[in-house]
Amino acid sequence: MKQIKLIDLSNYDEKDLTLKNITGSVLTVATSGSPVITIKGLDADLEDEYTLVVIDMSNFGKLNQIEGAGVFMVPISGLDKVVLSVSGTGKIKIKEMD
Repeated sequence: MKQIKLIDLSNYDEKDLTLKNITGSVLTVATSGSPVITIKGLDADLEDEYTLVVIDMSNFGKLNQIEGAGVFMVPISGLDKVVLSVSGTGKIKIKEMD
């Protein structure tokens, strides 16, 4: 089953920031408020985390982190785990897509 997470930055647990057992190829990330988010991916065979590119869907710009409200896409094909580093305020909705 594809994962969907809604994270309220005023009240979340660290485990909310990790997606495991990924089967999709893309994450869609919608944000409100003023969050700052860095997204890292892990391939279990390599045992290293890598910062993932984020595509701003309003202008197709390539970002290293999300800053503020918007809708974004993150390619994750082939990864086993995704971890978010967050600060700021607002809400984050993440959907795993094929």
